[in-house]
Amino acid sequence: MSGLLEVIKSPAGRLFSVEGLVGLIGAVLNFFKLSFFDGFLFWTTLIVSIGIVLLTYFKILEVMKAKFPFLERAIFFYLGLYTILYLIMGIFSFFPFGINSICLTILFIIYGFHSYTIYRSLGTEAPVSLNWRIPNLLLHQNIKYLSNWIYLCVFVFLSDENSHLTLKKGASSIVSKIRPLWDNHEYKIFNDGLTNKLIGVYPKGTSLSEMIIVRVYGEETDKLIDRKSELKFINILHSLDLSAPVYAIYGNGFAYGYSPGVTLNMDSVKDPNIYPLLAKKLSLFHKINLNPECTRQSKIWFKMREMVKFIRNSSHFHGLDKEVELCYEYFTGLNDKYKKIAQLNKVVLCHNDLLLGNIIYDESLKNVSLIDFEYLFDNYQWYDIANHFCEFVGLSTSLDFENCIPKEDFQKKMDFTLHGEHGYASIQ
Repeated sequence: MSGLLEVIKSPAGRLFSVEGLVGLIGAVLNFFKLSFFDGFLFWTTLIVSIGIVLLTYFKILEVMKAKFPFLERAIFFYLGLYTILYLIMGIFSFFPFGINSICLTILFIIYGFHSYTIYRSLGTEAPVSLNWRIPNLLLHQNIKYLSNWIYLCVFVFLSDENSHLTLKKGASSIVSKIRPLWDNHEYKIFNDGLTNKLIGVYPKGTSLSEMIIVRVYGEETDKLIDRKSELKFINILHSLDLSAPVYAIYGNGFAYGYSPGVTLNMDSVKDPNIYPLLAKKLSLFHKINLNPECTRQSKIWFKMREMVKFIRNSSHFHGLDKEVELCYEYFTGLNDKYKKIAQLNKVVLCHNDLLLGNIIYDESLKNVSLIDFEYLFDNYQWYDIANHFCEFVGLSTSLDFENCIPKEDFQKKMDFTLHGEHGYASIQ
């Protein structure tokens, strides 16, 4: 029963429930009018609305849509036809039938609009559930991205405990809503994530290319990471073929497509067949300008202030007060160099987290992909390059900067590739 209530409470579920209720009121009132046409419309609206809610609750509707794509168009036809019929009834009927009809006309228009928008965005890749929403993330962005911003939204909370069994169960419940035809799931747990838990889910007997990645946010990471901005950027990057798509959003994470390949290591990152591909891909990121009419400013200083503030106030750093204060004093001193740095650097869209684990190489396609866009924001162009070289030291407890940071000759090779024929030829 609780599952049925969740369906009814969802945005589309509420619409269908109200449609059914208004249809029931109209059907009851029709006993006094005895109009076959009016009664037929009201009763069919009531039956169809209740039917869709129940089919969704039993997960039959999603399977039917996946098996029979024409059902999506049939629903659109039903919505369009009944919108016109109720509009006609509302114009020519007297109170209270006219009010009833106009209410249903508005409800059908609202649901029809959102259903069509979701259909355009998702197509047959992910069947539309009653649990959808339009994230309010575009308030300050160009409207041209609107068509890329409708998601299948599943309100399922995963446990972030270390139990792999709990993680698999939660991931399976989400993927079953995205791919209802997948009967037997196999799992691949990724241990490379520093701030999140990641698990891949794919149908048994298929390749990993079909896999969907389910991410669970780490504890308190929302205090440092703008999750709405992250999702916004991922979908914009996907529209530019620079990221896998987002399939579902839930309370403490989201599910997205798998980027095939292997993460780079200390040897492969210096491979002359690979690092030019990385430089070329990075230059594509740096060319993206989301707000061409606005003056671009680096957000690194704001982000650093937020980080220092978090460290000073977090209970996790108790006992390290001296180290934290030294960090704060050092950061404060950097402000004096801010203006000089700003003059020497071009502000571009930066990844800002180019550790080797966030760079994927697909040997079959000879392609490099970047993943994990939690820290993506406008920043100084050279920050991305310097950050990448610093990440060569890895994540071990003993950081050997002297031997791990690439030598100057390698840095110049990558710099030429980034700013030569594949990148910014005009930048000196």
